[in-house]
Amino acid sequence: MGLGYPLREEAEQLWQEGMDYRAKNTPYGPNSPAYIVHTQNVAKFAYKIAEKTKALNPEKAYVLGLLHDYGKRISERKANVFHGLEGYHAMISFGYSDVAKICLTHTFPNKDFPVDAIGYPRDWMMEAKQILNNVEYDDYDRLIQFCDKLSDGAEIVSIEKRATLIRDRYNSRKEYSGISEERYETLLSEGLFLKKYFDEACGEDTYKLIGIK
Repeated sequence: MGLGYPLREEAEQLWQEGMDYRAKNTPYGPNSPAYIVHTQNVAKFAYKIAEKTKALNPEKAYVLGLLHDYGKRISERKANVFHGLEGYHAMISFGYSDVAKICLTHTFPNKDFPVDAIGYPRDWMMEAKQILNNVEYDDYDRLIQFCDKLSDGAEIVSIEKRATLIRDRYNSRKEYSGISEERYETLLSEGLFLKKYFDEACGEDTYKLIGIK
């Protein structure tokens, strides 16, 4: 039985193939520095934090972080898909169930989320919720959720800043319904909970570990 995730060398190959596909098949062109740095940062942060805990495998954490946004090799708007579901189905087809799970769970710290409050079309969110109802979250899910919140594009940010940036970004996109103030407060509280959780797991301030001032 497989691990449920690729080893680092194959993960980096998959990541690069995704970057090459994105360069050729999306409006973003050959240069997507924000996306490239974001995925690399999440992998790096996940490795550093996992090293400080007693229960997590740093290599697995790195791979999950690197591939968590695999679905963004396509353009959500051009292909009319949700990147979490796109990544989930791709990774299932590769036989990497642990990565497939992360492709969805990194977006939803609470799997009992309100489908009308996320900012994506309702049917996409209903499919995501149906899948998540059949999985159990673990510390790898929580770790990638946390690390994802610390990297906004190429910028390393605090939980507070990330929540504000997400709210402003989705509220400016005409094709989606935006994010309510209640949803913003939920994003903030979820992020702060994760920070406290991993501060305690590491025995130190994760902001200092990552390099957030």
